Amino acid sequence: MKSKGGRAKKAQYTTVVMRIPTPIRADVERLLAEFYASIPEKPVAGTNLVKVQVPVTSIESVEGEKPVTGIEVLGLSKRLYLILQRYQINTVEDLQRCSRKELEARPGFGRSSLLNLNTALIEKGYQPIRSH
Repeated sequence: MKSKGGRAKKAQYTTVVMRIPTPIRADVERLLAEFYASIPEKPVAGTNLVKVQVPVTSIESVEGEKPVTGIEVLGLSKRLYLILQRYQINTVEDLQRCSRKELEARPGFGRSSLLNLNTALIEKGYQPIRSH
């Protein structure tokens, strides 16, 4: 019996995910629009820029911005890492902006989580989370 449906031969492609600084976002969108308007075969997928939450390990500074360091460098437990990811805390800088009360108010994040997080921050040379 011959199978019905299914996919045809897959086209070769690559997917690129980029973090685009807000000040140049409009320029990047304009350049993408110009590029896709100039090619004869239009891409199957859309070209809209979307916000994607992906783990960040480090990014070089851009025109005076501070480097960004992902929470992966802290060596957290999988549970604690996933809790932070759930609340879109992807970088050490995101953590530094949170207060102790904000973190402890989130389901799954208690005193032991805060203790483990502060220990990891101190071991890596960062300031611990304090009450703001």
